[in-house]
Amino acid sequence: MESYDCEKYMLLALEQAELGLKSGEVPVGCIFLHEPSQTVLARSHNLTNQTKNATTHCEINCIREITANVSQVSDSQGKDASQDDASRVLSECVLFVTVEPCIMCAYALHLAGIRKVVFGCENDKFGGNGSIISLNKFKKDEGMGYQVEKGIMKEEAVRLLQRFYEHGNEKAPEAKRQRKVL
Repeated sequence: MESYDCEKYMLLALEQAELGLKSGEVPVGCIFLHEPSQTVLARSHNLTNQTKNATTHCEINCIREITANVSQVSDSQGKDASQDDASRVLSECVLFVTVEPCIMCAYALHLAGIRKVVFGCENDKFGGNGSIISLNKFKKDEGMGYQVEKGIMKEEAVRLLQRFYEHGNEKAPEAKRQRKVL
């Protein structure tokens, strides 16, 4: 069923990560591609420093956006779209994300019923798609979890993270900083 150019869509995710870097966020970006229509339904970068909310990772931001947009749609009979509609749309999506989803996001993607995740570099500290735990392989209602493809534009994703961590995360608690913020 795969009828998309991974690098084309990963470039869009990298653009989001770059926006995050410019705004002082850990540079992780993503896009959700609705595969049947070849439409990007949502795009985001991390917003945790800006919002001071640990759940505003880019993947969660996009799930919220897609769910909100689907719930605002009415069918031809004027009936509001349901949560089932949002689940159906998400099950037809491929996520392109610059860094392997963390455990929180990997589980949220599992619950949302995403079809596939394509990521750039591994997340050796918090990765939920193989680096620490493989939440993508958990069964969901007798079916399997979601597919994963890794290593797409890995070097570009790593370079963005290196640029961010060269100076340290000024929003991180002092004890957690790897480098002092100048």
